[in-house]
Amino acid sequence: MRVLLLLLLLLLLLTTCKKSPTEPIIPPVDSLNTKEYIWSEDTLFNPDGFGMFPTGISGSSPQNVWISCLNDVWQGEIYHFNGTTYTRKSPTPQFNFDLTDIKCFDENTVYAVGYKYWYDPEMRISGVIFKYNGVGWDIVVEDNKISTSLSFIYGCNKNDIWVTGWGGVLWHFNGANWAKTIFKPERKHGPVISFEDGTAFITSEYDENIEDYTTKYYFTKYQNGIWKDIDSAITPISERGEVQYNKFGELSMWGTSPDNLYNSGGSVFHFDGNNWKYIFPANYVQDIKGTDWNDVYAVGFHGDISRFNGKQWYEINEYSKTIVDFLGVMPFKEEVFIAAAYQGNTYIVRGKVK
Repeated sequence: MRVLLLLLLLLLLLTTCKKSPTEPIIPPVDSLNTKEYIWSEDTLFNPDGFGMFPTGISGSSPQNVWISCLNDVWQGEIYHFNGTTYTRKSPTPQFNFDLTDIKCFDENTVYAVGYKYWYDPEMRISGVIFKYNGVGWDIVVEDNKISTSLSFIYGCNKNDIWVTGWGGVLWHFNGANWAKTIFKPERKHGPVISFEDGTAFITSEYDENIEDYTTKYYFTKYQNGIWKDIDSAITPISERGEVQYNKFGELSMWGTSPDNLYNSGGSVFHFDGNNWKYIFPANYVQDIKGTDWNDVYAVGFHGDISRFNGKQWYEINEYSKTIVDFLGVMPFKEEVFIAAAYQGNTYIVRGKVK
């Protein structure tokens, strides 16, 4: 089962660029609102010589950046950047585990999510949440639901955290306790975002008609203690095997308010509180984050980097002719970190504003 899971993940990541229903003309770039960078690259080295694949990146400052990875022998890894060097700071539990995402709030509060796995005799998995306390890692959640992986984590602050997973699983931390909810057990819940007003949003997927190779995606809002679907989209597969996004994606989500959300899949989409709008096509955008409403980054395959400057989106072309895949981004006002994968290795691409 685990082999199937990993094969499906790799196949998903290696698919060709997704199509978009319409492709608007991107206006000429306003040079007064762009940034210029000095770029550098660092390789994350595993002491045992294993290759690694990045699964998440988060930080509270350019001197406190965390990266989650999966190594060649299917174990979770975590690395920390202190402004000068990268240090391996992986959890060491008494079980096998994979990591899928990471969220940093400050130097003493970092969470990583994923799943542990074992055999009896077939492979079993269940969700797990780790917390870094400034010294080491504690296990704060071991889900008792079998065949469930935890996928994404987000918190508007460290006392209001959401974690999504398969089998309809949702975990919430209120500053004192973790509580689990099962919402639509047939779904795989994906990216999540929350805000100080108590609202939260997730996108989810469900293969409703496998014979026709279509997947239904859902956009769901949490308010006043209730999750409610507010939009959905059927995403068909073309004859060439390409996903045809027509409303919103399922790979990442970020925003500054409930009426200013960005979402990515084969393209970049924007939600204004009422409707989704297709923004532009891109190279299978893997992650999207910003520092403010007028400073948003989207990264994807083949060195694809795009930035929104408050007026328009434009491409940053330093790596556009490479075959390196950008899988995660963590921007700050004067510096941006990108988690990248190439030939089995993890790289951190860093751009400092000139």
